[in-house]
Amino acid sequence: MNGCYLRIEGVNLGAVFDDSQQVSVIRGASFLLRQAARSLPEWLKDKDSRFILTPISIGASVGLYACDTDNPDALLVAVRRLLREREPYQHFTFVADTVAKSGDFPADLENLIAANRWQQMSLPSLSLVGLDAERKEPCSWNGIRPADDHSIKRDDKQLPISASVASRFDAGRTLRQTFYATEARDDTFETYRFTDDLNELAKRNDSETLANKIAVIYLDGNRFGTLQRDLCTKPDIQAEFDKYVQDCRSTYLANFLRHAHVSSDYLTSDGRLRLEVLMWGGDEILLVVPAWCGLDALTFFFDASRNWKFKDKPLTHAGGLVFANRKTPLSRLRDLAKNLAEGFKDQLRPGELHNGFDYIVLESIDYPTQPLHRFREQVFGAALASTHVPLKPMPRDAGGDVTALHTLPKGQCYALVRAVVKDGGIGRRAIDARDRLELVAGEDGASGARGKDLVDKTVDAARRLFASPWGLDWPITDAWLWLHMVDLWDYLPPSAQDVAPSEQQETRK
Repeated sequence: MNGCYLRIEGVNLGAVFDDSQQVSVIRGASFLLRQAARSLPEWLKDKDSRFILTPISIGASVGLYACDTDNPDALLVAVRRLLREREPYQHFTFVADTVAKSGDFPADLENLIAANRWQQMSLPSLSLVGLDAERKEPCSWNGIRPADDHSIKRDDKQLPISASVASRFDAGRTLRQTFYATEARDDTFETYRFTDDLNELAKRNDSETLANKIAVIYLDGNRFGTLQRDLCTKPDIQAEFDKYVQDCRSTYLANFLRHAHVSSDYLTSDGRLRLEVLMWGGDEILLVVPAWCGLDALTFFFDASRNWKFKDKPLTHAGGLVFANRKTPLSRLRDLAKNLAEGFKDQLRPGELHNGFDYIVLESIDYPTQPLHRFREQVFGAALASTHVPLKPMPRDAGGDVTALHTLPKGQCYALVRAVVKDGGIGRRAIDARDRLELVAGEDGASGARGKDLVDKTVDAARRLFASPWGLDWPITDAWLWLHMVDLWDYLPPSAQDVAPSEQQETRK
């Protein structure tokens, strides 16, 4: 008996991630999808002991298993029925398919993925469960599904909501603690307390500039699929790859939680952690932190992952970082962060594997509706936009360079950037603006030599912070050094990142 492979996947995710902007509902969708892939073997064994599934790879919404059965059709019927009928998973759409083991694992996997895609195209784009509810008012949190007997209390009012939204909301509230303890492999994290919504996460009373702003961070593995096709030629190698990535991310998450839990930047006045994990698994991560923690959180990940390798192949990531008002729809910010990461990947040459990121700062609740390169042309002009390149991860010991940047007057830096943008990065106006900046930076506003020294030191610090990836391959212009400095002025960490030596050692294993 050769047996078969089974692959399940949660699909049409927009129907469960983008139908509500309530963060607990989004979080719950992510946790439930991941739990389905992890728990399927146990559920199926309890339902029908004939089928024993051996996990090979588990992602954010995907599960790949081996099963020694001589009746794959019966296995498939049992799995599809279980996912279709089990509460609360009937509110999602899953595809499931089997393929007989042929001895060619990569080909079997490709056939499974193709079968999943075919099944997805034949299914409705959302679950139909609950659409026949007799209540006439719409769900208060998505406005699409009909409300039913569920409701939620807000501002002394009972808001009617749908069963689908209610199930995800409940999961988002109840599964968070177990998620951190399970993924970081430490029961201590079950005692951590977190903010419940983005209002609390972004609340800040001592800074009008930073108050009510969030940072959305998307991280995606560079060519993980290609690496797996090349290296994982057998199911046991695929399982080894999956375990290695999970182990690395577990260590990173544990260290990041500890780091954030001792930082006043991440904590509310009553000790709750300002952090949302809205995607976790496969090669993708989606985090939301306060805007003033965005660069710190991104830098922490890149530092933790810089030595990850599988069979001597580096496991690198593309990052997208969006600073925005907390009222901006999360689905839009997630898509924008993904586009930034994809833009970084597009500039990698074939076979190149490097860490890097791109970012954007949105000053209002508006967001770009045009492609990113068109948006940059609109903001900076065509000449400057054409020289934009992504950035290397910033060093963890960047505090001295940040201090050097902030030595210069902020208003004068803004004046210089306005001149640079107006001139397209070159011309007499930009040079005059820099001369004025050197004068203002001098002692008592009079010492040109002192001012020039400060400006030169600032430019050197900016080069270290905002280095283009890999030296001469992607050269950065002086104009973009100033643009990055002004764009990120309020978001740069105010001092060196304090990480205990033991934490550094654990992070870099």
